[in-house]
Amino acid sequence: MHAYRTHNCSEIREKNVGEKIRLAGWVQVVRDLGGVVFIDLRDQYGITQVVVSGNDELVDKATRIPNESTITVYGTVRKRDEETVNTNIDTGTVELFAEEIEILEKYGAINAANLDGGTSTCMTVKNTLINDATALNGEHRSRPVATAFVLTKDASDDGDYSVVANKLD
Repeated sequence: MHAYRTHNCSEIREKNVGEKIRLAGWVQVVRDLGGVVFIDLRDQYGITQVVVSGNDELVDKATRIPNESTITVYGTVRKRDEETVNTNIDTGTVELFAEEIEILEKYGAINAANLDGGTSTCMTVKNTLINDATALNGEHRSRPVATAFVLTKDASDDGDYSVVANKLD
């Protein structure tokens, strides 16, 4: 079994109902309906709906996951109620009822590297596109540029970071 998944996000079907499985992917959207949280989890193969309820700690954790974060979810495959079937996706007749969620990487916290023993962190926050004025033939082209910032952990210890300085200036 793969450490992060037993199935991909387009594989589970009604034949898997009752099975304990693990999925991994990107959070497309989180919908919090007050005690019941739905996560659309996607990978390169498809989308599966994850349901989180009945465990206040897990529900709270699920509501705090930013879109585009990578997670792995362990749980039981359930058949969706007739009125909640989604015919727009291959896995639309089933859902994964979450028992465990592990956040592998929160969106925005990519390529972390400890710089000075723990008081700050250098992170590549995101690749941005800038206009390259020196493009060939006078055409404007875009090129990816990595932006690195020195960040300090927020005193609330909720995993958020504050920008201290742009290290590429």
